[in-house]
Formats: sequence, structure tokens, C-alpha cells
Amino acid sequence: MTFLLFSSSKCRKNENCPEGSHSKIIIKNNSTTFINWQGFFIDSIYRVNGQPRNNILKPSENDIYSYRTCWEEYFNTINNEYQYFLIFDNDTIQAIGWQSISGTNRGLLKKIKVDLNYLKANDFTITYP
Repeated sequence: MTFLLFSSSKCRKNENCPEGSHSKIIIKNNSTTFINWQGFFIDSIYRVNGQPRNNILKPSENDIYSYRTCWEEYFNTINNEYQYFLIFDNDTIQAIGWQSISGTNRGLLKKIKVDLNYLKANDFTITYP
């Protein structure tokens, strides 16, 4: 069974970040395989614009995704638009490379559409799969 978990930490960086706001999303891979996650803003197939970060997570490993302000302010600033998180099979990335994945869904395990309401409803937690 494979799981991905987003969790959060509390922050108060500026007046637009209320008490108890969240500065980090913790990504947790509860799967038995290596995964690679990417964040992006377009609801389409994944396209490489430059070299993507290698956000590789081992089984049962965590990663942190943060922004220069709290997530509450971030989503309010973009009028509650969505951000997408893509979870890829890292073995596929290693075998064929990002350029072969660009413009396709090859190796894509899950696409997660996230907005502030989603994060709040899930206590800033996303599980994979």
C-alpha cells in the first residue's frame, strides 16, 4: 500500500498570516517505492520548463514544501486558485528521464488538485495513494 502525506507547521510571518497559519506542507511517502513529486499551476499534462527539481522521497520519508509566506496568504493572494502536485514513479524517471516524460503522463502515479479549502478540510494533509 502506498501513501503520501502532506502535513503542516504553524507560522505567523506577517500581518496577513493569522495566528495558527501554516508555513510548510510536509510531504510524506508511506509507499514501499521511491517517488518523485512536483508542484505546478497548470491543469494539463506535465511539461518540463527547464530542469525540474528532483524531489525524490524514499519509502517512509518526509519532504517539506514551503513558500515565502503562509499558505493562507498565498492562496488568498491568488484568489483561491489551485496548485497541482504530481507524484511520479521515480524508477520511470530514472529509466527514461524528464525530457521523455514532458508532455505525457508517463510515470505519473497521482495528480492532486490543492487549494486552501482542500488543505483546511484535510488538516493540511494529503495522502498518497
